[in-house]
Amino acid sequence: MSRQSLNHFTGKAIPQGPAQSSIQACQASLLASALPFVQALQQQTVVIVYTGSTNHDISAKQAFAQQVALLAMTGMRPIVVHGGAPQFQPCQAGGRAPVPEWVAMRVARAGLADLNLDLVHLISQYGPKAMGVTGQDGHCLLAASHAENGAISPIAKLDTGLFTLLQNDGMVPVVMPMAPDADGEDRLLSPERLGALLAQQLQASTLVLMGDGTSLLELTGQEPLNSEAELAHWLAMHPTGVAAHLASAALDALGHGVQSVHFVDACEPHALITALLTEEGCGLILCRRNNAQLMKDSTRYFHDCDSVLRPDFHAERKRVVRF
Repeated sequence: MSRQSLNHFTGKAIPQGPAQSSIQACQASLLASALPFVQALQQQTVVIVYTGSTNHDISAKQAFAQQVALLAMTGMRPIVVHGGAPQFQPCQAGGRAPVPEWVAMRVARAGLADLNLDLVHLISQYGPKAMGVTGQDGHCLLAASHAENGAISPIAKLDTGLFTLLQNDGMVPVVMPMAPDADGEDRLLSPERLGALLAQQLQASTLVLMGDGTSLLELTGQEPLNSEAELAHWLAMHPTGVAAHLASAALDALGHGVQSVHFVDACEPHALITALLTEEGCGLILCRRNNAQLMKDSTRYFHDCDSVLRPDFHAERKRVVRF
C-alpha cells in the first residue's frame, strides 16, 4: 500500500501542494458564493426549456441532467421542457411526394419519446425522481387542430394540476412538446411557448431558455438590449429571426408575472448552474423588479456602503437587464 493510500486509510491528512490548496480554496469560495442564489430560489418553480443541438449529444445531455438534479437537490422545483423533434423537408430527395403528416408525427413522437426517456433516466441517476409527461397524461395539454408555423400547433388548453401534484411529491416533470388535438391526433408544440405558459400558470419565479449560441448571438451581438420594450422592438424588426421564438416566449412570460427570464447558451459547459447560481453568466437575463424587490435592493445597497462604496463591494457580473 502506498504512503498516500495509507494516510487516507488511517484518516491522516494528505500533504497538499500550494496549487492543489489554491484550487480547493477557489472551489470552496464558489460554493459559498452560491448560497444567496440558492436561498433566493428555495421552493421556487424554475421552468427550463432545453432545446438546440445538444439535445442529441449524450455527454451534453448527461451534463444537463446533472445540473437539473443539483437544482432539485438544493430545494428548487425545476420543470424541464425539451425540444428534439426531427426536422422534415417539404419534399423527399429526388422530387418525390412530401412526407405524409401522419408519418411525420409518428416519427416525431418516437424521436421525442426517446429523448424524454433519456432525460428522465439521466436525472434520476443523480438522485431526484423524474417523470416524463406528455399531453396525453391526465389530459393536461390540448393542441389546436391547425398548425401556425410549419408543423407547430398552438396550445389550446393547459391544465397544471398534474404538474403541481408531481412537484408536491418532490418529482421533476420532464415535458415532451406534443399533445393531442380535439380529435385525438398528435400535434407538435413549441417548447418555448409551452415553457412560457407553464411558467405563467405555475407562478414560476424564473424561466430559462436554453438553445444554441447562434440564437443568443442574434439577440445580443449587435446592440445590447436594455429593456422589455427594446426586446419587443427587436422582435418586431426580426419576426422571422433565429431567436424570434425565444424573444416571443420571453415577452409572453414577462408580461404575465414571471420575474426573470434567462437566455442561456446550452453549448457552454455548466451553463445552467452558471446562470442561476453564480455571479458570472454566459448569457442574458431580463429581470423585472416589483416595488418590494426594489426597496429590498436599495436597502441592501445602503447597508453595503458607508458614504463611499466598500472596496470589496461589487455588482453581479452577469449581463442583467433590470426594468
